Amino acid sequence: MTLEVSGIEAQCLLVGEPLLTATVPDLAAFPSNMHPFLFVFEANANFSGLIASSSGLGSTTKPKQDLLSEPVVPKTQPEKIIPKTAKTITNSLGMKFVLIPAGTFMMGSPSDEPDRNRDEDQHKVTISKPFFMQTTEVTQGQWRAIMGNNPSYFDKCGDDCPVEYISWDDCQEFIRKLNQTDGTNKYRLPTEAQWEYACRAETQTAFSFGRCLSGTQANYRGTNYPMRGCAKGQQDRERTVVVGSFKPNAWGLHDMHGNAWEWCQDSWDYQYPSGHVTDPQGPSGGSDRVLRGGSWLNKDMSCRSACRDAKASDYSYGDVGLRLASTP
Repeated sequence: MTLEVSGIEAQCLLVGEPLLTATVPDLAAFPSNMHPFLFVFEANANFSGLIASSSGLGSTTKPKQDLLSEPVVPKTQPEKIIPKTAKTITNSLGMKFVLIPAGTFMMGSPSDEPDRNRDEDQHKVTISKPFFMQTTEVTQGQWRAIMGNNPSYFDKCGDDCPVEYISWDDCQEFIRKLNQTDGTNKYRLPTEAQWEYACRAETQTAFSFGRCLSGTQANYRGTNYPMRGCAKGQQDRERTVVVGSFKPNAWGLHDMHGNAWEWCQDSWDYQYPSGHVTDPQGPSGGSDRVLRGGSWLNKDMSCRSACRDAKASDYSYGDVGLRLASTP
C-alpha cells in the first residue's frame, strides 16, 4: 500500500516542498494508537527509521522507544569561531550567550534566491539595541535541570543534544522558571527579526556559510533534492545531533541551519511590514507562532536564513526546539 508522508512534512507545503510517498509492506503490523505515521525511509530498502506523529496540532504523545537508527555522531566539538570583540557570558546552567550588536540588515530573501517562498519579501530592518543570543539550542540537560523532565523524542541522544518535542507554550514555562531560578527577567525567545539578523551575521546569501549548504556544515536531509545549483548533501542523519557539532557562523552561533526548528516570540504574519522598520515584534494577536531554522528532517531550502514557518502555540514535534535570547 502507499502512504503519504504527513505530520511535520506539512511544513514542507508551506515552504514549497513536495509531499513524499513511501511503500509500506503492512500497516497493520504497527500499533493502532500510532496513526497517522510519518515514515523516514531509504529508497527500496527496509525501514531506516520511524516517527509517529499526530496529524492534529499540539500532540504530546509519542512512542517511548527510539525506533530510528543510531548513526555515530562525533562527540567532539569544533573550535568555536567567535569574533574577538564579541562579549560572551555563561549563566548558572552553563548556557553560553554571545552579544549580538545593534545594526541594520535586509530581512527576507532577494527575488532571485533559488527556492524562496512568497512570504519572504525583502525589507530593511533595524535592530536598535544589542542583545545576547544563546550560542546553541537549549539542551536536554538544561531543560531537565529547570523542568524536571525530558520530553524529547530522541531522549537517548544525551544531555548535550537539543531538547525537542516542545511547544511554544512549554517554552514560556521554561523561561518563566529559568528567570525565577536566576532571579531575573532577562531570558526570553528572540523575535523573528532578531533571529534572522543573528543567523545571517552580516551575510546576504541563502545561508550564513554561503549560497549552498553541505552535510559538514549542518544537520539536515541533504541526500536528495538539493536547492537549484547546489550539490547533494553527504548523509541524512535522521535524528538530532549534539549541539555545537558543526562550526558556528561569524557571530559564534551554532546550528542556526538545521538540527531543530527554533521557536520565536512573534505571532505569525504571512505578510512582512513594508518599508524600513525598527525592532518589529510581529502582530499583536494570533494563535500561531513563528518557527525558524529548519531541522534534521528538512531539505536545505527549509534551512535557509530567510525561510519561515509557523505552528499553533501548543504544537510539539520531534524536530522542534528553542534557543534563548537575553537582555543585556
